[in-house]
Amino acid sequence: MFENFLLLHVPIYILCSPHLYELYNTVADELLREFVTHAKNVFGRQFIVYNVHSLIHLAAECLHNRPLDTFSTFKYESYLKDIRNTLQSGYSPLQQLANRYTETGGHLIKPKTTQDPGAVKLSCPHEIDEDIEGTQYKKVELKKITLALRDADSCFVTKTKAVVVLENIVCTPDDKIVLVGRKFLQSNDYYSFPIKSSDLGILKVSNLELEKSFFDIQEFSQKMYLIRGRRSHLAIPLVHSIWDLDDD
Repeated sequence: MFENFLLLHVPIYILCSPHLYELYNTVADELLREFVTHAKNVFGRQFIVYNVHSLIHLAAECLHNRPLDTFSTFKYESYLKDIRNTLQSGYSPLQQLANRYTETGGHLIKPKTTQDPGAVKLSCPHEIDEDIEGTQYKKVELKKITLALRDADSCFVTKTKAVVVLENIVCTPDDKIVLVGRKFLQSNDYYSFPIKSSDLGILKVSNLELEKSFFDIQEFSQKMYLIRGRRSHLAIPLVHSIWDLDDD
């Protein structure tokens, strides 16, 4: 059953990724077809409903429409709460929605302010290290990517493939932004079936070094989500968090 899950997880991760969906498209296509066959053997023929069978066409759809999240409807499911909040009762909901849409000029919720794609925003100043020259911060925003000293936002990978836990953010006297953190000294594949997890950047990491390292902001490659364990941890790249990816 775990292998069956991996046969779905790996291709969906590939097809959601803006830099993997073309590179590994053939792999994703083969794995989704294998998932459908494998699922029939594990769960029975009744499991292969229309939505499951449709997965075999997903890789081709991504070649035509770009990464999966650019044409999936998941974001509209999240928007349903905002739609419900505009309705005053359960009577004639479509008519109410049309009226609210007209009244707001097509903006049922306030548009979010967009940050300049090339801008870097620092926030939450603090003084955690007296030996560092410059202004220290707890948070930095790069495009739509947030790095911060809180646990959920503190892991990233550099362009040299070092997995780092962020411990400080510094703006030096000459206005350079430096990420201060500690690197994991060991990294291995978390799984090897159906492909090596390292091919996707997913790593089992351990042995956090004692000495801190300093990285220019330009060395940042991608944000990671770190699932902590006792002796080792699982580091998963967030597919939409590559800083130098073109937003065309």
